[in-house]
Amino acid sequence: MSEGQLIEKILSDDKEAFRLLMERYQQQVFRVAIGFVHSRQDAEDITQEVFIRVYRSLSSFKEKSLFSTWLYRITLNTSINYLNKNKRRNLLTNAGNSLMSLLNKSNEERDAHQQLEAIEVKKAYKKL
Repeated sequence: MSEGQLIEKILSDDKEAFRLLMERYQQQVFRVAIGFVHSRQDAEDITQEVFIRVYRSLSSFKEKSLFSTWLYRITLNTSINYLNKNKRRNLLTNAGNSLMSLLNKSNEERDAHQQLEAIEVKKAYKKL
């Protein structure tokens, strides 16, 4: 079955045709994604997201280019968006960890100060 025929069937709500399309292109999408993220799990997530986007926007495919070219572009954009989103998440996580470290140091220093005060109070009581 040709790409055009698959697309027509998918647009007429044929779920089996979409499954065939996914099977045909899943490995290609996965290979592109793993080239960006270098993690099997992340590449699988991206692959799933790509096919969700394809399903939702297939009606906008104008056939001015090959379907594989259109799919490749969606895969690139999804991979780049995934990286950017994770950069922000990692930045926030690292900032949060640094802040907690600073707060914990502050508590540790405060605890040390309180311990010194307690020792001095004990010494003062012993002298009395």
